[in-house]
Amino acid sequence: MHNFPHRLPVLLLVAIALILASLACNVILPESDEETSPSGKPDLVVSTGQAGMELTGACLEEYGPITTRICAENRGNASSSSFLLTVNDGTSWTIAGLGPSEAICFDIDSNLSGAVVTTDVNKEIDESNEDNNTWTIPAPTPPTLCTQEVEEIQPTAEPDVTYQGVNFSYDDTFASSVTPETVAAQEDAAVEAWNTPEHIQFMFNGYPLPDSFHTPRILVFPVDAYNAINPTAGDTIYQLQQLLENKPSDPEKIPFLPVFNAGQFMQAQVGYFRFQNGAGVRFLTQYGQAVWPINSDDMFYTFQGITDDGMYYISAILPISHPNLPDPESITMDDAFYDHFMDYVADVEDRLNAEPSESFTPSLLKLDAMMGTLFVVGMN
Repeated sequence: MHNFPHRLPVLLLVAIALILASLACNVILPESDEETSPSGKPDLVVSTGQAGMELTGACLEEYGPITTRICAENRGNASSSSFLLTVNDGTSWTIAGLGPSEAICFDIDSNLSGAVVTTDVNKEIDESNEDNNTWTIPAPTPPTLCTQEVEEIQPTAEPDVTYQGVNFSYDDTFASSVTPETVAAQEDAAVEAWNTPEHIQFMFNGYPLPDSFHTPRILVFPVDAYNAINPTAGDTIYQLQQLLENKPSDPEKIPFLPVFNAGQFMQAQVGYFRFQNGAGVRFLTQYGQAVWPINSDDMFYTFQGITDDGMYYISAILPISHPNLPDPESITMDDAFYDHFMDYVADVEDRLNAEPSESFTPSLLKLDAMMGTLFVVGMN
């Protein structure tokens, strides 16, 4: 139920506001720094929008119910005609008009914290400033003497895998266990681009696609060491950083490490997301040394990411299949297939992009969820 409006001079309003501030937990709209407009027009503003509690004791539990006061004021130098003062909870008042420096207030016996109050909601008044007609009522801040309700902290579940400063959790539907290991550096490969520093590898046991070409694994490389022995990898890391900064929806090529002795045929289901202390890009791809149909044995899910501090590069290589991909032996590899291979790849990409996440094996959502739990603090 609303009290009748009271028309009060500005000085009396300020005095009452100061008294209320000393007795209640409330938030009051700061006085406007704007001077009275010389434009000869009214300027309707919400001069007060506050929710407060009546002080009856020293602790929050002893405070009275929260009530709300709303005041509208004309800070222009001309009188306004009638206008509507509204709250977005459905409450409204029709104001007959306000003269220069005149205000009108309403007291509401309910908590309107978070509500939006608007003067002249229908924009019927020609005002000197049309951009200051709304105000969101803030929640009252309890005084320091009040008892603060402490949010109960839920214990964080232990990660499924922890090894050498890297941890993550995974869904047991696509692995019975994970074997971590430290892989020795390879610095004298036949091709420099194949060089890799000492790094961590997580091998997935009991993976649901045992006949896939690629071994399911997650790799964590130290960036500086990779740069030092493999300039190609250094360029790739830089390209990934640029990709993650810009996040193009249809990138021409997505950086990938480690370097394969093959070419990237396609990229589907491209998506960007963060892990615990970094970010990366996820996509489905297939590599090959010659033209070959896209198929469930050779296609894999990959996540290429980098930690926020730029110290570690993450590469996930996880086979994935889809029931709509045919057996490659069923596709005729004739001249027409070779001549129109890029058109064929684009068509497969479009069809894979249209498939729901749960239609893949393993589920894209579960693979993404696993990568999202990754936390890399250092290779000890």
